[in-house]
Amino acid sequence: MKALIYTKTNCAYCVKAKTLFSIKGIEYTETVIGEDIMREDFVSLFPDQKSVPLIFIDGERIGGYDDLTKYLDNKRAA
Repeated sequence: MKALIYTKTNCAYCVKAKTLFSIKGIEYTETVIGEDIMREDFVSLFPDQKSVPLIFIDGERIGGYDDLTKYLDNKRAA
């Protein structure tokens, strides 16, 4: 399982998501908006996205932190 997470600095939910990945042993790549990608480019790629984190796992768009917890709970139950 490989994850990609778009974050921004000073984002509590971004930190929580990265911590959850670490606890679960999930490798992730972090892309920081304003550092690794310009905000304008992020908005162009994801015009409907209003907040961060934005998480993808194995290419599937998961959503934010709450969506991540639901996704992982469903994976564990399956």
